[in-house]
Amino acid sequence: MVSSSTSISLSPGTADAGDEADWLCRLIEANADALTAARLGQAFGLGDATFRLHAIDRNTIYRVSARFNWFLKLQRAGDVQLMNRERLGADTIGHELGSRHDYGGARVIRVSTAPAFVLAATISGKPLNRALAIESWLPSSEAGARLEESFATLGSLLATLHANARLPPNAPEATKRPFATLRTRLDRVTSRDAVVDAIAAWYDAHRQPDQGGAFIHGNMRLDNVLRDGARIGFVDFEHCGSGQFYQDLARPVTHLLQVRAVIAFPQGRATRCLNAYLREYRAIHPYDPQQLNRFVGARLSRYYLETQKGGVLSTRIGGLPVARPKLSRMTIAVLQSGIESVVPGLSL
Repeated sequence: MVSSSTSISLSPGTADAGDEADWLCRLIEANADALTAARLGQAFGLGDATFRLHAIDRNTIYRVSARFNWFLKLQRAGDVQLMNRERLGADTIGHELGSRHDYGGARVIRVSTAPAFVLAATISGKPLNRALAIESWLPSSEAGARLEESFATLGSLLATLHANARLPPNAPEATKRPFATLRTRLDRVTSRDAVVDAIAAWYDAHRQPDQGGAFIHGNMRLDNVLRDGARIGFVDFEHCGSGQFYQDLARPVTHLLQVRAVIAFPQGRATRCLNAYLREYRAIHPYDPQQLNRFVGARLSRYYLETQKGGVLSTRIGGLPVARPKLSRMTIAVLQSGIESVVPGLSL
């Protein structure tokens, strides 16, 4: 039961999402400890809002509804730098993409450092990796066209962000560091095989600095890309900061490569999605194909090392079973000859 001292009522007649967000922030601040510790139950009323506990891990996550629907993430460790990244991501991405008709990210986001939480308007879309997993098998040409258009829009939005976003002074570094992480993974290997040996040799010859002067999302996984109709939105800004734009660019490329190791996956559709993504990206923000190959190689190598102890069919990409021998061959081919060697018809 929430005491009256921590219950704040919504002003009558509030119909603006921004006003409601400000009211919810006051409500959350007054109950931050109980909400973060998830002491109020799975579902409960607080003020004039309904809270439903969604997950407890490194963060405590709620779905919140009042007149509008919201996503609330409370950071359990109270990491101020992490919240600064959330704010940097929300402000930068909103400024560069918020007015575009094809951007479907949250229109209202509030970030607090003390207490540490992010409140964002709920996005009605579904993750792009789920759309890829389902619609790739649909026989209709319309389904294929929708997927290609989604990846084309993703390429256009991401390129615009990389081309136009400016980092503020003293911006934090993005937290994901693919080459440093790959080095750590190699150091932890206890069982070597031909692929591990190829990865180690490639790393010594082609490792890159993770630091860079571009603003990057930092965790451009396809489950952090939401599709709502023809619009694409980004979520999860806690890894944002300065870095190499290839880190963002390479994540969707790597996913579209990895599904080639999924049993019976329709390869032609994945290739068309990859071409659409890269075509729209380079039209706005040119890139060096050799550098892209290196970042994709680092990502593929890391995934191979992370799943090295999995069975032949236990490794998965977006929930889909992967044939590990295919993954092994593809990883070595990309390291030795680049993305083009495993994707016929690809235009880098």
